[in-house]
Amino acid sequence: MKTDIQIRPLLETDIEDILQLTSRYAEFDLPNWRDRPSFEQAQKELHQADIYCLEEQSKHFVAIDTNQLFLGYIYIGISVDFFTKETQGFIKSLAVTKQAEGRGVGMKLLDFAETWSRKQGLKTIVLNVFANNSRAKTRYERAGYQAETIKYVKPL
Repeated sequence: MKTDIQIRPLLETDIEDILQLTSRYAEFDLPNWRDRPSFEQAQKELHQADIYCLEEQSKHFVAIDTNQLFLGYIYIGISVDFFTKETQGFIKSLAVTKQAEGRGVGMKLLDFAETWSRKQGLKTIVLNVFANNSRAKTRYERAGYQAETIKYVKPL
């Protein structure tokens, strides 16, 4: 059953809900050279910094249902394409609560980011995803995103 999902700007009262979602960024098989506790701590620190970021062109938005229940969030902004030097939309982070999985929340947030980027006059939107996060990659590809570059790592 799909829920009526609304997207609104971040409120101070949403911050703790967003920080609770940082563990969702590690719900896939990490490469064997990554330490899970360190990875999760780094994700939490990154999201704390992002929440309080004052970049004028970066915005947090929250997905809620009709009962004002927090379902997930997206942090979007503007970046510059390395090759063309054109500005583009950039999804810095996106996460959905476990309870909201399968209800279309992630796709609604992606659609929102695309609309937001179009309103900024942008022609492309990008995001990053970990290579081992096959679940997220499948969802992004289903939404029309395509892989462009792949980072290779070799532990020494």
